[in-house]
Amino acid sequence: MGEEQMIKKNYFELSFGRLVFAGLAAFILTICGILSKQAYTETAVSVFAVVMLMYLVEGKQVGCVFGIAYCIIYAAICFSKGFYGLMLFNILIGLPMYTVSLFTWGKNKHGDTVAVRKLTPKKLTLVLAAALIGFGCMYLILKAAGSSNAFFDGLILPLGTVGMLLLSLRYIEQWYFNIAANITGLMLWIAATISDISNLNFVICTSVFVVSNIMALVSWLKMERQQRHNLN
Repeated sequence: MGEEQMIKKNYFELSFGRLVFAGLAAFILTICGILSKQAYTETAVSVFAVVMLMYLVEGKQVGCVFGIAYCIIYAAICFSKGFYGLMLFNILIGLPMYTVSLFTWGKNKHGDTVAVRKLTPKKLTLVLAAALIGFGCMYLILKAAGSSNAFFDGLILPLGTVGMLLLSLRYIEQWYFNIAANITGLMLWIAATISDISNLNFVICTSVFVVSNIMALVSWLKMERQQRHNLN
């Protein structure tokens, strides 16, 4: 046990593979930020987001702390870019949900990681229906507000909202919604990069998000099987 704790301490409570992935992603994001002449603050928040995701991938409570800080900074950037759906998501949904998750994860742990669970088919159907209704409402609102891309911008908010809600409730299915939300966000940043190359870092960052979400899905499925096995 002592040796295991030492390894976790040396690796900042991350496995070696996650640490290498985070370091490589941070290096690529920094280089691309410099080459595309992106603002230093925007490059820094991209790197920060990767670190945050690695802790969430492994079900570490500290990831929620990083999430709170990330939502505040990223919302300001989205506002400056005119992505109001993303901005609203980070302020109205992301920030409070990471705050709630910080406490719910702390109260529901399995060892040093969060105790995860899965939705029933009935609950999953209801969640999907709610996300679809939310998209319809957001599309109409953002269209009227003059959003630069009402379809993708409006799709992110309900997908991200459901993902964040399921995150705070410790459901594995959150990662499916987060993968879909980040793929949608990737489309937005690709469109923005066509007109302004300085947005390239956010394309790369969001691509890293997609990969990280897939890693998280696989990791949480393994955690759920292991936790169920330990209870039996």
